[in-house]
Amino acid sequence: MLYRDLSDSYLADVRRPVIHNARLELADAIRSEVIDLALANEDFKDLMEARRVLECALIRRVARQGVRQVPAGEHILHEMAELAEAGEDVYFVSTPLHLAVMHRAGSPVLEKLETVLFEITTDVQRQLYRFKIDPKQVLAGHRQLYNEMVSGDEERAVAAVNAHLDDTLKTLTH
Repeated sequence: MLYRDLSDSYLADVRRPVIHNARLELADAIRSEVIDLALANEDFKDLMEARRVLECALIRRVARQGVRQVPAGEHILHEMAELAEAGEDVYFVSTPLHLAVMHRAGSPVLEKLETVLFEITTDVQRQLYRFKIDPKQVLAGHRQLYNEMVSGDEERAVAAVNAHLDDTLKTLTH
């Protein structure tokens, strides 16, 4: 499932008119390329910092709730492993993993913001991603990230998210 399909399923049930309309306008702007996706490195860094704030807030909630397993996340890791074993690129297959774990935070508004932010940053990442990273390396990094996010230890989970986002920035904005 593509991340846009995943986000549409998450966002389809928005009932508050202001949030619903803002989401539709942003999604339409992204799809019609009103938003310039050829952003400079500094703009991408700003987007990733916004993602960091949201993702860390959500992962704190996940840890505080004692979430120790996310079946959807484990399924995505399994799919990534199959692709990596076949030598396929798995860089963008990981997006639903992040969203599956964040979904467990139980904060529909923050989750919706995170999903829209993922749409924007992933579109930009697709433009910046110019070379294939070893799929087994990407898989190993996401397995470690997943394990830390569901460790039950809030500080370890947040540190893992921060390290992962730092690595993403370093990889794409060198």
